[in-house]
Amino acid sequence: MPIGLNVKRNHIKSIGVIYGYAYEGHCYKLPKPQIMCLSERPTPVAKGDCGFDPSFGYAVWSIDKLERAIVLDIRADDLKTLVLDENLPGNRSPLAYAQAQSLAPQRHRD
Repeated sequence: MPIGLNVKRNHIKSIGVIYGYAYEGHCYKLPKPQIMCLSERPTPVAKGDCGFDPSFGYAVWSIDKLERAIVLDIRADDLKTLVLDENLPGNRSPLAYAQAQSLAPQRHRD
């Protein structure tokens, strides 16, 4: 069974562009915004909360840190950059090398 969001139990209730988060009373900004599918609905952000202004349409989600979520990575560029350059040796994540190595056929010498 694939690991992921169990749609029957945890319905996706909202999608948002996340710019930052608050944890244990501190505010943090993400290096780049993330598009996330979340199991809770947002509420308007309080005026001045972590520097965000509700008049610009900012909202806040109150979600437990162990709650499941989906992050969407959307990039736009030419195919050379998105596919070919990303898969050149040296540009792949270490996990990609580990998967390729474990999938390589084993050779036996007689």
